[in-house]
Amino acid sequence: MSTRKDVELIVNKILGGFRVTYPEEIPKIDLYMDQVLTFMTERLKRTARKSDKDKLLTKTMINNYVKNKVMIPPVKKKYGRDHILLLMVIYYMKSFLSIDDIRKIVGPVSDKYAQPTTKSVEELVGRKHRYSMTDVYTELFKYVAEDVERFPTEVGRILDETENAFIEAPEEDREMLRRFNVICQLSADIYLRKLLIEKLLDETPGAPESSRNTRAKN
Repeated sequence: MSTRKDVELIVNKILGGFRVTYPEEIPKIDLYMDQVLTFMTERLKRTARKSDKDKLLTKTMINNYVKNKVMIPPVKKKYGRDHILLLMVIYYMKSFLSIDDIRKIVGPVSDKYAQPTTKSVEELVGRKHRYSMTDVYTELFKYVAEDVERFPTEVGRILDETENAFIEAPEEDREMLRRFNVICQLSADIYLRKLLIEKLLDETPGAPESSRNTRAKN
């Protein structure tokens, strides 16, 4: 199979498995830890590289987020809707940011907008001028959804460029070199975006000096 067809199939598979979890899809009752893990695994399992082996979230990870003040603590061992929203955000950051970096960007939002129980979230409904964690999350993933829509076009541009590469290479080597080219271009994009994120974090007042070198235990 050609590199182009292979990549297009993978992109379609990724997009078929990726789904934004909206606040109204989260249970309207508070959950115990095991229930949280079951819900999160069901929503995110298609994003795992090896869905039958990868641990998406564990009790230790969640306890670590609370201990390190990345998210507010549970109430009587139960987690409300806002805890789930925060875990969704943290999940996408934890693969490339340290726990210090995640706390730096997520902690203040959690402290200011997250409510400890689903009941306390519901009590805010109808109150004007009270910005909630649901408002923050909904606004955030509106743009994420737009990024997902642009993803095939961006990958298609790389594939178009790749088809014109290595024309003079031996025929038996072309697909290997073209796949290498696609991976290198995607890696460069990831690297530049990661650098930008790190610089933004480093320039945020109070950013810990060691944040760039401390890897999250997640």
